[in-house]
Amino acid sequence: MRSAGHYWSVVSVAGWLVTAVGCSGVPMVNQHATPLKCERLLKAEVVALEHAVVLNRYGAFNPAGMLFALKQDVVLSDGTPLNDSNLKDAPGNVKLRDDKRPRPLVLRANEGDCLEVRFHNLLMREVPDERTRGPEQYDGKVPRHMEDPSGIVYDPKSNDPKKAGRDLVNATAISNDWPHTRVASFHVNGLGYVPVTREECPVSTLERQWVCGMDGDNVGLNRGLVNTGGNPAIDSIRPELEQQGTLVKPGQSAMYRYRAFREGTYFAYSAGTTVGGEGDGGQLGMGLFGAVNVQPKGSKWYRSQVTHRDLQEVTVTQPGEAGRHPYRVIDYEKRYIAGLYKNRPILAMLDGNEIVHSDLNAEPSLITLATGAGEGLSTAC
Repeated sequence: MRSAGHYWSVVSVAGWLVTAVGCSGVPMVNQHATPLKCERLLKAEVVALEHAVVLNRYGAFNPAGMLFALKQDVVLSDGTPLNDSNLKDAPGNVKLRDDKRPRPLVLRANEGDCLEVRFHNLLMREVPDERTRGPEQYDGKVPRHMEDPSGIVYDPKSNDPKKAGRDLVNATAISNDWPHTRVASFHVNGLGYVPVTREECPVSTLERQWVCGMDGDNVGLNRGLVNTGGNPAIDSIRPELEQQGTLVKPGQSAMYRYRAFREGTYFAYSAGTTVGGEGDGGQLGMGLFGAVNVQPKGSKWYRSQVTHRDLQEVTVTQPGEAGRHPYRVIDYEKRYIAGLYKNRPILAMLDGNEIVHSDLNAEPSLITLATGAGEGLSTAC
């Protein structure tokens, strides 16, 4: 005897099939037929690099760490600021500025904003071999059983070293930490994907290739867009670049566009290598992750953890009214007036539409600050 539950399951499946057949004649709506409206188009230039990560105050660290960082926070190994002219020599040859701590990258946008990320893969082109010699007492060699692939069975009782796997052979150079796959991306879970036209993609050259039009994911046969600029030399490699989607090799760049629909925190990571390396965690386990924080409409964002010197720079003494003493206020829009960061905002995380600070901790503000001569100044209590 068939149960009532079985009967209802058959009815449910049949109803689903009828609905599917009935809807099959309805033309599908192209979700990108009408361009998405962006309140603002914010931009961030992001790089991926190798950088040792200190794990605790006792000094434990991961020498094979990887990070996302803003391009302006990265320099060449000799301290030279990173720019478009030396970017081709940068893979494997960069580090964070000396005054920048390695932290997960945090980008920000408001509800309704679009975020354009120009991503540069500056990871090493090849994984360095960490083990090229065995123990010194064996003249740099190791027992054969350490180097042979799994599945080979030796006779430990054999007197023949070769049959027992105990004869010494040269060690195979291997890496136990970094994933061997070098492609990388910047994929954000939960943000809307904004299409990019081929003309909007930066022009590729033989020294620097760009791939655009996808969201940095590593799934399916998604083809990227390449703007050759009419260069025949790029036309010859365009099919290979398009086939990469928006996973880019060291020295290559990608452009992604996202739309922030709702307030919240959205996880970002590299989908280039999801397995391998130490702990089999791929690039995610090594540190290639971050977040995009979406704030309410109209928010402004300011750094909340700065140095004493920065706080002194933004503190302004205002004259008091008659019979009252002067008071100090904070100029939230003040810029550095000299040095390496000249003209860069000190507290404000946006410079026009460019994200210039990626601090982990920051304060969004919905308070309209004073305008006019004192624009950006906090008010006295």
